[in-house]
Amino acid sequence: MIVEEIKKLQQMIDQSRRIVFFGGAGVSTESGIPDFRSEDGLYHKQYDWPPETIISHSFFMAHPEGLSPIGTQCEPMGLNAV
Repeated sequence: MIVEEIKKLQQMIDQSRRIVFFGGAGVSTESGIPDFRSEDGLYHKQYDWPPETIISHSFFMAHPEGLSPIGTQCEPMGLNAV
């Protein structure tokens, strides 16, 4: 049954021009990406900007070099963490 569901999903993806995926912390943590609120997460470190600013789209557009690629550390780099 699950194989048929996967095939149906693949067919829908193949026939789509655009796809949007909405995921939450459970998706990233299952993939090995730390969440923001854990002990070593973004909210427990000191940066020059508040975490809400760092994870915003406008911040990324202004500082695209400041974030590591998804799937590595997913943590700001070179943002003067204190």
